[in-house]
Amino acid sequence: MNEITSNNFRYNQAMTTLSLDNNHIGTIDPIAFRGIPKLRKLQLQNNALRTIKRQMFASLTSLTELDLQNNRISTIEAQSFSGLANLRELSLLGNKLPKLEDIMMRYPSTLNAMYLDNNKLVSFHMETFSGQVR
Repeated sequence: MNEITSNNFRYNQAMTTLSLDNNHIGTIDPIAFRGIPKLRKLQLQNNALRTIKRQMFASLTSLTELDLQNNRISTIEAQSFSGLANLRELSLLGNKLPKLEDIMMRYPSTLNAMYLDNNKLVSFHMETFSGQVR
């Protein structure tokens, strides 16, 4: 499997956990997850993702855990995780991120943990963690 299309999870209304670890996924259609609105945990570690697009996870408003570790991510578009108001844990470790843009939400969130180990980070956007107040 090297891509996730808009048809892959079209009728999975009750699904709460999805693990796609250790595949060769390089691209995800921006509307690929619209059919799984109750998804709480999404695991995409050890794949070939390079870019996280802004709308990629927008429909996953119930998501609490997102694991993107050990991909080849070098770019995360601004506000990519801004709609994930219930997100508690985000793992981006082991990627190739040189900088972190303004990727999170503006209002107080439920984010408890963000893993950024083993990237190539040299800078953060000044608003990156602005909504992360508890």
